Amino acid sequence: MHEIGIVRSMCKTLMDYAAENKIDKIEEVVCQVGELSLVIPQYLEEIYPVVVADIPLLKDAKLILETVPG
Repeated sequence: MHEIGIVRSMCKTLMDYAAENKIDKIEEVVCQVGELSLVIPQYLEEIYPVVVADIPLLKDAKLILETVPG
């Protein structure tokens, strides 16, 4: 399951961006997932709350997944 690595990488990118731009709260995260990407959106939804639970900046942020056609 490579989705956990994707979510961790996404969180690192968000935290770096927030630090550079002095952002102290993120309310929602929009992620586009391509139909041909071999990423399973359901896995992202299940893993996301576990990964962000210990990240104050992201723990209350809602994950929104958008599907991009192949």
